[in-house]
Amino acid sequence: MADILVSRTDKRGVIQTANALFQSVSGHPWEKLRHAPHKVIRHQDMPKGVFWLFWTMLQQGDPIGAFVKNKSENGEHYWVFAIATPLDDGYMSVRLKPQGPLFETIVKSYEKLLAAEQSKEVTPEESAAMLVEHIKDLGFRDYKAFMTKAVTEQIGMRDQELGNPTNVMIAHMAKAMEAWEKVSVEIHKTIEAFAKFERLPVNMRIQATHLSDAGNAFGVIAGNFTTLTGQIKGLISSLLKSGTALESALLEGLFLTCVTQLQTEVVDVFRHEVHQMDGVDKDTEVSIMQAQNQRYNAKSTEGLKVSASQLDGFNSIFASIKTLHSGISVMRVTADIEISQIQNLQTASLSAIVEELEKFLQTEGDRLTLMVDGASLVQHEIKCALEVNAKNNKSLDAYSGGLLKAS
Repeated sequence: MADILVSRTDKRGVIQTANALFQSVSGHPWEKLRHAPHKVIRHQDMPKGVFWLFWTMLQQGDPIGAFVKNKSENGEHYWVFAIATPLDDGYMSVRLKPQGPLFETIVKSYEKLLAAEQSKEVTPEESAAMLVEHIKDLGFRDYKAFMTKAVTEQIGMRDQELGNPTNVMIAHMAKAMEAWEKVSVEIHKTIEAFAKFERLPVNMRIQATHLSDAGNAFGVIAGNFTTLTGQIKGLISSLLKSGTALESALLEGLFLTCVTQLQTEVVDVFRHEVHQMDGVDKDTEVSIMQAQNQRYNAKSTEGLKVSASQLDGFNSIFASIKTLHSGISVMRVTADIEISQIQNLQTASLSAIVEELEKFLQTEGDRLTLMVDGASLVQHEIKCALEVNAKNNKSLDAYSGGLLKAS
């Protein structure tokens, strides 16, 4: 708890309060920090694009997390992972000491970004776009996915380092996110596989033309294949669209859950703060931070509920895909029967097509099972997270009620 740096600013980024550790690490006494712009600690090595992205998201009303290199009063530097959230009349920032491979990677990225800004006269907005593209190259879908992964890792490593118990709710959300990422991979593989499959019915129809009247049945079978696979592709597209919405909800829920944990600690930091700051009323600051914590706890809860609701329609989609998959299997058996009744050299080509179809059905059947199992795991982890959240909120209500009675 003692390793958290906290500050609050107004809408212009002018410092209104900062905890004792912030003052100590930055090297600036309170009389210098008070009413100073937050850029007083900005380091010249930081790419402007990072701050462009930082302020753009905050001004849109969104929280943001980023690795930041700051400058202390004596000219030295210190790195933080900063999580900033909008307040009614400003912003609150909570900072942790960064560590781990993701931090080391982003430090190198910043160096390249800074060099581009200096040598190519890149604007802050262009620099921010370059940062997002680089993050996508690292395997993240966007910056929000990156910052969610980063804050989850930073909290996990910090808790381990301090000997803190694992946040069970974060653990459940992280498992849900991990499980969905695997499902998402299988969905994309399925889309690619069905795109390649389209040639099989076409080839079957072509081969059937060499069989005269005997090939009529194969023309019908090929047509049925095309119809069924078209319906499956439509369902997979719906699954992908719903999955994108689910992933967004999971990312937001996980990030907000992490923010809520840190804000809970921040309340205790200020409640036990003994360092006096002229012009700052500690009780008022505690109230502001408690209100912020309650807001983000409510947002975190809502994110979990949205994730759960997004999953409700998945079971029916998977059931429909299974039904259509079974229909294709029936068509394959029908094709086998038709081939066995024809004595013609051309049936060798048809047999090869049906054999390829059988392999395809086996692979996609296994993949469908993986997707169903993965979605079930996501559902389970979200349910567990909601249960933990409900218990935490009940305990928080009891704790807050005790404080009110004591006052």
